[in-house]
Amino acid sequence: MPSLANELGKEAPIVIIEDNGYVVHNQAGGMLKNVFMHLIRNTMDHGLETPKVRVAKGKPAAGTIRLRMGVDDGMLRITLSDDGRGLALARIRKIAIEKGVSGAEGEMGDEQIARLILRPGFSTADRVTEVSGRGVGMDAVQDFVQREGGKIEIQFTDNAAGADFRQFDITVFLPDSFAVEVDGGDAHLTASANQQLPAPIVASVRGNDGPDSDSADFQAA
Repeated sequence: MPSLANELGKEAPIVIIEDNGYVVHNQAGGMLKNVFMHLIRNTMDHGLETPKVRVAKGKPAAGTIRLRMGVDDGMLRITLSDDGRGLALARIRKIAIEKGVSGAEGEMGDEQIARLILRPGFSTADRVTEVSGRGVGMDAVQDFVQREGGKIEIQFTDNAAGADFRQFDITVFLPDSFAVEVDGGDAHLTASANQQLPAPIVASVRGNDGPDSDSADFQAA
């Protein structure tokens, strides 16, 4: 993650992970690693602002990414959020109109516009780079999750309906059979992006390839 942040001209973010005493089964570890590696890269590229912009807005130069894990109503729930600019709804709507998506010119509400990012071939990247606009898209990420009996939901966390940018959570749901509750109670872990986090946790922002790895290593039971 530090190398990705450097490539984007941003500070490596602080990552807060609340595992609430759960880890994931081996059968889900690889899939979740792929899913959240893509989501975290998207967050760093599109969500978190540059240090100059953040400081001008009164924010710390380094952004914060939060992962929360829990089990509710028979589903494992892993939620990702950040303190960046929010989801670029105006840009998503503009691209949808250019692509001829029915209803994009005004009939679609914010929730419907947000879900367009999960459509096959839909991208808000200005250009193809090593970070965005190439490789696995959000539609493929959703397909990974659906194949395991899960789903992805986008939920707004503000009251700014109709705004160009809105704060949001993106949550991956999977059957609760993918989760294992471990001893030790609730955990609330905070680390900078180049530190190793202790187990048990839902994810580590440092992979197995060393401190500069840009992969997410999901702890499995």
